[in-house]
Amino acid sequence: MLHTNLANAEKQIIEVKYIYSPSERDALRQALTERKLELDVGVPTLLAEIHDLVSAHRKRVCKPSGELGVYAEQLQPKNIYGFLSGRRMEDPRVQIIDAYLQILDERKKTISSH
Repeated sequence: MLHTNLANAEKQIIEVKYIYSPSERDALRQALTERKLELDVGVPTLLAEIHDLVSAHRKRVCKPSGELGVYAEQLQPKNIYGFLSGRRMEDPRVQIIDAYLQILDERKKTISSH
């Protein structure tokens, strides 16, 4: 599915799940940990990037029901700390992390194709 923004550039819809399995959560946790280390930042700065990036692409995030949009502001520092330390986080918050990581992957592919 494609979404057209104001500049008429086609962007792919970012599909997230309702429920994430333990192995999917582990993969997201590993990717988020790698991103945190890559940026060499703490959780508050990482969270600010997540909020900014996901909020900018919010209307491209599609849930299985077909509903568009997630609200990155529901993700708080304590959620990130807990998630990175292995605690279970509610699925709507995992959707935000999933969307964030998918947007980063999309950007890397765009940069490498130029």
